Amino acid sequence: MERTRDEVRIPSPATAELVAHTLREVIKFLLYVRQQLPCSYDDLRSGLEESMGPEALGAGEGQRRADFLPGLKRKRATSGERRFLKLFKELEAMLSRVTPQMLQETRATELALLLGSTPLRPK
Repeated sequence: MERTRDEVRIPSPATAELVAHTLREVIKFLLYVRQQLPCSYDDLRSGLEESMGPEALGAGEGQRRADFLPGLKRKRATSGERRFLKLFKELEAMLSRVTPQMLQETRATELALLLGSTPLRPK
């Protein structure tokens, strides 16, 4: 198993909100760089919004889309779109757990990110 250890020091005092936001962005970046996501998180989100609509992602509940026409039926989602939607929702659930309140309650001084295998290194 490959282990990497990096220390990141922040010169000025950091708020829990800043640390939580940075941590979420680092997780998104590492998942993409290690090829555990087919594209960047933001590209995945925008692609799903274009193909399935924002209501499929849970955004805009109860709101009508501007391009929605009452007489037209929506096309069925492909199996690939359904897989990407499931992946996106699981990532959203995981990232939503990284909150400033969680960081304040645990008072963590170190963090370990454990990532699984990649297509290039399946073991």
